[in-house]
Amino acid sequence: MAKTPVCKRCGGKVLHGNLYCSEACGKIVKAADRANAEQLTKHGFEQDPETPNLWRKDGVAVTLEHVRQIGVPKAIEHHFHAVGAHEKR
Repeated sequence: MAKTPVCKRCGGKVLHGNLYCSEACGKIVKAADRANAEQLTKHGFEQDPETPNLWRKDGVAVTLEHVRQIGVPKAIEHHFHAVGAHEKR
């Protein structure tokens, strides 16, 4: 039995293989991604030119999806710890 697809924002039912249940949900996510990208840029991250959802700093990347799930402050904290672990190698 196939799982019913759900909206990546609100969890509502999605039709026709879309990521979001409505245009409104899609716009909300895109606006949040733009705001998150702005914050990442302010914190010294650079967008990967070949993979637009990846943002790199100090040799470690984060994705906009991850930032969307946990928020910018926690993503930066996770990045800080990952850089530290990466430098110890």
